[in-house]
Amino acid sequence: MVTDIQVLDKYDKTLLNKLMINSQVSLKELSREINRSKSFTQYRLKNLNVKFIEKIYPLIDVTKLGFIPFDVYIKTNMNKSEELKFIEILKKEKKIFYIERLVGIFSIRISFFEKNISSSSNFIKEILKDFIEKIDDIKLNIVSSLIKTNNGILNNSIGNASKLFEIKEDNFLDKKALKILQIINKNPRLSIAEMSQKTQFSREFIKKTIKIMEKKKIIVGYTLDVDFEKIGFTSKLVILKIKITDNEKYNKFITYLCSYLSVNTITTYYPDQLISLELIIKDNQEFRNFQIDLFNKFSDLIQRIESLDYFDEQKYNYMDSFLEEILPEQNI
Repeated sequence: MVTDIQVLDKYDKTLLNKLMINSQVSLKELSREINRSKSFTQYRLKNLNVKFIEKIYPLIDVTKLGFIPFDVYIKTNMNKSEELKFIEILKKEKKIFYIERLVGIFSIRISFFEKNISSSSNFIKEILKDFIEKIDDIKLNIVSSLIKTNNGILNNSIGNASKLFEIKEDNFLDKKALKILQIINKNPRLSIAEMSQKTQFSREFIKKTIKIMEKKKIIVGYTLDVDFEKIGFTSKLVILKIKITDNEKYNKFITYLCSYLSVNTITTYYPDQLISLELIIKDNQEFRNFQIDLFNKFSDLIQRIESLDYFDEQKYNYMDSFLEEILPEQNI
């Protein structure tokens, strides 16, 4: 089915870009940004929320809570009905917060959190055991960092990147703090008063708890996901195999990727020296230009580029089930 392309005017583009950088920004500031009244701005926000915004959410760094993020890439030889049955089983797993189907060298990508590498391997073996004959290849990758570029794709501006998963810690969250984190995860635009009403916690306690979580970088930032297909863009997943011989060159490479307007997220993996990129692009020519630019500037670093198309998103609960079910099991 072809998506009907809709046009955004300058106000919509400004509001979306501002919210992608900080989805908690106030109505007053948004109104000032577009130089329009609060009622006009609120009307536009409601329209954007209904038509284009998929989810407003906080960027939560689970490594600060003692967990390790993993991505699993799977190539199957299943037919359509077999693959859908397999995915339905995966959806029931509480530890898995993201499943998507792909077209290319891999068929499915799964994201989940675990306490350690050993338990992650056991988890993957368990969920694949009944389908092993239908799987041609599997890559279990430890996520070493996740970077959301916060680039203004709609207004051609470079954002301040948000980085997650770089440092593993064990921060203790009591039940009250966890409850506040769960509520923020569902809707970070709720006011302190609304959170107080939901939890029966004092406003002062909620403010203090949020500040602590932000200071400790448990909450790294606030953003949103946009349905870019509705405004004429398409998404591609790119997997880069690189060879690190010079850390300075590698850091320049990551900085370059952050500054490339069409790069939305950057995921680095350990220890396979892989990088996955989510690109938001207009057409294939833009994608070709991106590849050419990379090879021209970093030919000695890049060993291989593989591109995959997104087929459909099967599960993306933005960590709701993880925060509500997995963390309590850890007696937090």
